[in-house]
Amino acid sequence: MQKVAALFLLFTISLWAQPSWYYNLKKPDANTYIGYGQASSEKEAKTLALQDIAAKISVQIKGDFSSSTTLTNGQVDKQVSNTSQQKTQAKIRDYKLMKLSFEEGTYYVALSYENISSLDKFIRKVKAKLPKVNERQNRYLAQTTIAQRLKKSLGVDIDFGLQRKDGLWALTYKGLRVVLDERDFGRFFATVPNRSLQLTTSKGSSKLYEGDVFHFKVRALHDGYISILTVYEDGTVATLVRNIKVQNNITQNIPDQEYESELQAAL
Repeated sequence: MQKVAALFLLFTISLWAQPSWYYNLKKPDANTYIGYGQASSEKEAKTLALQDIAAKISVQIKGDFSSSTTLTNGQVDKQVSNTSQQKTQAKIRDYKLMKLSFEEGTYYVALSYENISSLDKFIRKVKAKLPKVNERQNRYLAQTTIAQRLKKSLGVDIDFGLQRKDGLWALTYKGLRVVLDERDFGRFFATVPNRSLQLTTSKGSSKLYEGDVFHFKVRALHDGYISILTVYEDGTVATLVRNIKVQNNITQNIPDQEYESELQAAL
């Protein structure tokens, strides 16, 4: 009985040491997650709070179950194995510090994160600086699906930009900067039909499989120059071929046979 009482007293003291707001903050809306962390350093406490948020957003559980039964000298031996792994993964940016306190050698932190798309965050911030008339846009950016979605949500064309900094891509506008998530970044490179240009592959299909060697087949209605970029999953953009001259109504292979290297599909 004395051991049980001592454990209960220790548990009660531990709870009393935590600040009253810890695990008791109210969520501002349904899309916002609050993460809590406590540690001997502020940095570690924030890391634990971010891990708490990530676990609430995305949790993957992998389980393995196996059993075997053997018969030895008339005796049945059955062995059962059951293992499970839990993994959390989420890319969290633009989080906010809600609470921070230092009590009895321990940092207590609460962080909040609004789990909405980067484009929605950008639109909400831009509305505070929204122009009354259409602005002149970059010719390339104006053709993207991102520009179309912005026009639909804002009602006017805005001269937004695309910036690469610290290994991340971001939308910019009049001092605003919002880092793009993977889904919205991919929208910049989604297929946009163009009557003046036909682009196919030598495989006869838009689908390529790992290891496929191919070239592009380009046919344009006007003379001009073609550049082809490749986009890696981490957001890195590299140039495959640059400023290849094309003639109107002539199908050309890019790269052609004289090019020093060939294109190969990879995951």
